[in-house]
Amino acid sequence: MSLITQSCDRLLTCIQNNVPWDAERFQTGLSREEIEQKVKELPFSLPEEVYELCQWRNGNPSGNFLIPGKLAGCLSYFWFMMSLEEAVNTYFLRGDIASRLHKDGEYITWDSHYFPIFEGLHEGLFHVIEIGKETSSIFLFDPSEGEFERLCDNLTELLTIEADFFEEQSTEKSWL
Repeated sequence: MSLITQSCDRLLTCIQNNVPWDAERFQTGLSREEIEQKVKELPFSLPEEVYELCQWRNGNPSGNFLIPGKLAGCLSYFWFMMSLEEAVNTYFLRGDIASRLHKDGEYITWDSHYFPIFEGLHEGLFHVIEIGKETSSIFLFDPSEGEFERLCDNLTELLTIEADFFEEQSTEKSWL
């Protein structure tokens, strides 16, 4: 079992123990062929880590897989795992509207080398993965500022850190 799957299982156990109705809403994982079919329009290949995540579960249409974000000082933020379909749609939507977004007279761009994985419940923040490497760095994207902040080296690291933190928060019941 990969470290991604182990970390996701640990996170899911915390959800099952604390909010079991949310744990039941996860979509089943996708086969490799289903993933390839859903991403065929993307102008790049997804890292193997994303395949593993989507094979584990395909997000939750009601916005679950809540993670009380430890990284990037986001202790007050919760993240949810986007379904692959939602992530692909968001990628294309953000690319389509990027040139129309602006703040203080400057254009805010959605870099086409980033793909969304998790979405924040507050202020439209995203965890995005940098495309073009076997294991790709994870960034926090703030669309209101148009800024990308590097969080960690790869999806495996992100999920391991967040699983550790989620278990700690779950034990203390401080994330509910």
